[in-house]
Amino acid sequence: MNNDMLHQRIVEEYKKNGSVGYTAELLDTNKTKVRRVLITYGLWSSNTTREVVALHDQGLTTKEIAEKLCLSEKTVQTYLPYTRVFKSNKSSEAIRCKNYRDRKESAVNRQMNRAGKGGIKLLQSSGKKDYRLPNALKIRLELDLSYLSNDEKKVLYEKADMKSGIIRDVIVPSNLSLHALHYLIQRAFGWQNCHMHNFGFPSEVFNELTKNSVDRYLSLCGVYFRFPDGDIYSMFYDDDYSGDISINSWLKSKYTGPEYNESIDDLYYENQIKAEEFRNSVRYPSDDKMEHLITDDVQNRLIERLTLMDYLILPGGACDVYRGQLEGMLKKIEKSKPEIIDRWTEYISNPERYYHQLQELDDLSTIRFQSQSNLIEYYYDYGDDWKVNITCTNVYFDDYSDDFDAETVKQVIAEHRPICVKSDGMDLIEDVGGVSGFVEFLTTSSDPSNKNFENSNEWAANRGWSRRKTSPKRKL
Repeated sequence: MNNDMLHQRIVEEYKKNGSVGYTAELLDTNKTKVRRVLITYGLWSSNTTREVVALHDQGLTTKEIAEKLCLSEKTVQTYLPYTRVFKSNKSSEAIRCKNYRDRKESAVNRQMNRAGKGGIKLLQSSGKKDYRLPNALKIRLELDLSYLSNDEKKVLYEKADMKSGIIRDVIVPSNLSLHALHYLIQRAFGWQNCHMHNFGFPSEVFNELTKNSVDRYLSLCGVYFRFPDGDIYSMFYDDDYSGDISINSWLKSKYTGPEYNESIDDLYYENQIKAEEFRNSVRYPSDDKMEHLITDDVQNRLIERLTLMDYLILPGGACDVYRGQLEGMLKKIEKSKPEIIDRWTEYISNPERYYHQLQELDDLSTIRFQSQSNLIEYYYDYGDDWKVNITCTNVYFDDYSDDFDAETVKQVIAEHRPICVKSDGMDLIEDVGGVSGFVEFLTTSSDPSNKNFENSNEWAANRGWSRRKTSPKRKL
């Protein structure tokens, strides 16, 4: 079902039943999307919606609205009608790309990551440079608690089994993509993939990389970032949960084993087609500043087909020998881009016939191991505003026999299955109101004298939440 068809079905079903939640469940989508579609068509509103839309119509930015109404920027976005991010009309080429993307059976279907499933290749040996790539990484997933008060943190220490933070340490194959990592994070923290998400660089890294230049940013669309055309639905191209198996089993299938799925909108030339359309349709201001043409923070959304090694600066200088080649590689692929876009357009219209040609062009345009940051940020549920900080704490090569995690690493590599080795803090709950709401829930649900004690525990149980501890290795 393409995006337009889904919007139509949402409107039709809501008119029949009048329930946002039931409509979302019936159409196997999330409530945030249903609500925004209904807001767009003028079928649903609330006091907050009316305030947000009124301020938006006055020309206020999302940031200004958030500050005025004491909301997060992402919460404000969930109350805005769907609109295009850029001030330009869709060309026939953009429409062609969207129609193609919606034909799921024609998606390019191949494994992108070539770091190697069974071991490490010594790519080159020259002097003191180490050209090896790790075959496994230890990553830390830590829920952002920075804005909690000391009293709120005390509740988590006392009632959420938290010792230093809500943290998961996981050993993963080095070629795990961000897209697979999304599903891993969902299961590691007890969420159920009910809302929108995105990965991004810390703001200071994003600003340094893009140099506050629209032209520079557009050149990086398809290299690091998704072109922000407002089509968030395409990010969920493989969310095919049918209810036939448990949600945890389904989530596990998304991050275990080699990956063969990727979104068309993550590919370099698809992003560059949209970037060129934008360049040709908008007159640049003289200073070419980002804030003049691109709204809010939607531009800082990383493409998810690449791996952690392509984004994170690894400990011990691993992969550093590859870094620093970005500018030269950008010039090289941009030089041939006009000619290749014509070929790409022809090939992508018939991927079964031109599969190998598409693979070749994609490989030539993929810039790898140009790590930019020590940290990646993961955002989930723009209403609850969860944020997870992702760092890499260790790397493993083929000479890890004496390492404490050696046996676990071998299992991760052999089975291509991430393994959690440390877990601090309870699982979280969907739609609880973010971290502060979780603190409030824990306070209420652990106090039998509270009038909402039974209702809170029943509500949590209906969402599959339990206080039961799970050993780290059973977490995933």
